[in-house]
Amino acid sequence: MKKNKAKRDNFKLAVLVIGVLLIVGITFAVIQIANLSSQISGFASKNPCSDSDGGQNVIEQGIATDSSGSATDYCIDDLTLREYYCGNNVNYKDLDCSEYNGRVCSDGACVYE
Repeated sequence: MKKNKAKRDNFKLAVLVIGVLLIVGITFAVIQIANLSSQISGFASKNPCSDSDGGQNVIEQGIATDSSGSATDYCIDDLTLREYYCGNNVNYKDLDCSEYNGRVCSDGACVYE
């Protein structure tokens, strides 16, 4: 009888130890996931950037905005559009509107004459 009781006590102790280890492991994993999540959201919010015309859109004038300010698409001359868009921050490209089916630049967009 004493051997059976000792075996049961050892079994109970083993189950208890395994249970405690599982709880500690799950708690650690949840904490790590929460830390990673906050790091990711913190990175995303450091330099949010938005572009009202959806990005590199030559047929609509847009305003690209980030934490340092904003920039509006505009015509450098009758054919050249300075198109602002979001990358890591506000970037721009100078584009030839005539390459878009013979359009010209007017009011910050490539349009047909």
